Amino acid sequence: MPLIASYQARQQRRVAKRARLLAHLRTEIFTTRQLAGEVMGVREKKALSHTLEAMKNESLIIITSTPAAVGLRPVQLVGITPHGQAVASGEGDIEQRSFEPSRVNLLSLQHRLDIQQIMVALRALNWTGFEHPDRIKPGEKKSRRGPAPDLLATSPRGLKLAFEIERTVKAKRRYVG
Repeated sequence: MPLIASYQARQQRRVAKRARLLAHLRTEIFTTRQLAGEVMGVREKKALSHTLEAMKNESLIIITSTPAAVGLRPVQLVGITPHGQAVASGEGDIEQRSFEPSRVNLLSLQHRLDIQQIMVALRALNWTGFEHPDRIKPGEKKSRRGPAPDLLATSPRGLKLAFEIERTVKAKRRYVG
């Protein structure tokens, strides 16, 4: 017997879960299965697999594994399709980038996933307004802008803060400026 007895309530939960994941993937393009579960609020592996497979069958997402880098295990990624972008926009907008597994940079993969992990945690604490100033937007040319933070977010109190996520300690001169 389902935990939510009402069929209508189950359908509303289903739509809400999918909308949260598509909204996340709209800007992030890809994530891991685990982070997808956190974004949707799904903790059970079976329920997560069922939801992701259904979304895959509807051509909203792609599920793939990255090739193993030296000393690392392959990572299973969930990415948004052009159809998923159109559904997520609500207006049929397909101008946003979609997931292309061959374009995943294995050197920066873990850094991108760390940023997403922080976003998911901040969202749970009611932070909003997430931006990635270090990313080039579609149609924008590369320019020499100088350093930019990995993430900007607005706290529940309305303060806009910058986040720089480091996987290793850098030289002292890199932190001054």
